[in-house]
Amino acid sequence: MVLRFGADGSAEEYRDGDMSYLGSSTQLGESAVVIGDQKYVAKRLPLEAFDGELFVRSRANMASAIRVVEVLGVPGICAHIEDHVTGEVMVLEEGAELAFTLPAHQAEEGRFTLHSVPFGSVEGRSPDCPNSEAGTIVMELGECCGRCYGDQLRDDGSGGGAVPRDGHG
Repeated sequence: MVLRFGADGSAEEYRDGDMSYLGSSTQLGESAVVIGDQKYVAKRLPLEAFDGELFVRSRANMASAIRVVEVLGVPGICAHIEDHVTGEVMVLEEGAELAFTLPAHQAEEGRFTLHSVPFGSVEGRSPDCPNSEAGTIVMELGECCGRCYGDQLRDDGSGGGAVPRDGHG
């Protein structure tokens, strides 16, 4: 399965480059993201928050895993897969793996969910008053995957921006 997050993605409809899932008779594992009544093995998804079901097929009663083989670029989102049966969560980072065993050849509907949350954004704002140097920088951080959050940041006075209060960044 290939997921691409970007401004041209959609969690509601087909986009150019999306590829539909076609089931096979092999006993190998298969997965697809479900959008409406369509399954996709390659999907362009938005940078906005998104929760979607994953379709997963594998051998029944055999140890299986979903692996992140490669991550390209630096998406501005935090994405993770949640297994609602085991409670395990896998952040979509290169090398990550989510192990599971299915009681049948196909996961029951709703077992696996793909979640994505915007990771962060930075916006510079000009000063409100003429000849003032009191501009602002607005930084918004997402709800997951970050090492620090807005209330854990401080200005270190170096002019380089905010750093975590514990000094590690």
